[in-house]
Amino acid sequence: MNILIYEHFLGQDKNINLSPEVLHEAKLIINSLIIDISGLHDKPKISLFISKKNRYLFSSHDINFIDTSSQDLYNLIDSDFNYNEIYILAPEENLILHDIIKNLEIKNLNTCNCSSKFIKLTSNKYKINSVLKKSKDYTIETYSNFRELLKDKKIIAKIVDGCGAENLYVFDNLIDMKNYKSKLTKNHIYQYYYDGNIIGINIVANKNKYKIISINEQIYEKFNNNELVLKKIEIGKFNHMIDEFTKFVENILQNFDGYYGFFGIDAILTSDKKIIFLEINPRLTTSYIGLSKSIGFNVMQLYYDLAFKHDIINNKKFSINI
Repeated sequence: MNILIYEHFLGQDKNINLSPEVLHEAKLIINSLIIDISGLHDKPKISLFISKKNRYLFSSHDINFIDTSSQDLYNLIDSDFNYNEIYILAPEENLILHDIIKNLEIKNLNTCNCSSKFIKLTSNKYKINSVLKKSKDYTIETYSNFRELLKDKKIIAKIVDGCGAENLYVFDNLIDMKNYKSKLTKNHIYQYYYDGNIIGINIVANKNKYKIISINEQIYEKFNNNELVLKKIEIGKFNHMIDEFTKFVENILQNFDGYYGFFGIDAILTSDKKIIFLEINPRLTTSYIGLSKSIGFNVMQLYYDLAFKHDIINNKKFSINI
């Protein structure tokens, strides 16, 4: 079994400004993916397409390293395609993930990722409401211009195609936001703030059939007054609400096809138990690093066999500090 893994941030050979948090998160996800893949296959050959300067992050693994400075991903696949599986980890921002998957689809290669069409539809957090035509009961109004907002409402500002919680801000009202507008960009969009728990739903899919693996809470903290930073993920905290979230996920996903592999849906659970859609993350998310420990067996087993017996009520609950 020959497997290729490409992580966009770790694959950057140029001296781009990556925070230690981004590198650490990427390392944790890749390590978990390698451990899970190795646990299901007999001596798999795992190739990691990575910048030479980041190899030190994986010195403990028996990995075939391919230097990104010597060739790009597409030339690599053209010159020596002998991979049974390809895993692409990249951000939605600026359609980076979409473009990689689209180019591989043009080469008639199947990755362990959602389709490029699904990625494109879900990457834009402003336009997605127009796609969710069958899910009006769960969506909230999203604005591209803050001047459309009411003055006395609490506001969330986020990047329209942002990955994770970078450049995420909360404001008490419109006046508070205008005093902080130097931090806002043309790529920010705006929503009214709802009190409640921020929920992250882990999903695995195969051929447009899916299974909910875990229903987590994402804990954010304020940084520099208005900025929100993800600090902790409570894995499995809301698994007891599997019936309610199954109905929600079914309603959202009926608007799409092309979902595949591991991806996530984020929502707000209000104090009166109303579920509000936030966004779809069409990729393997940070919480993946805790899934095998939570469910009690190798989570990749579910990727290969959705019928594998698994009741998330029996998952263990624990915290991941980011």
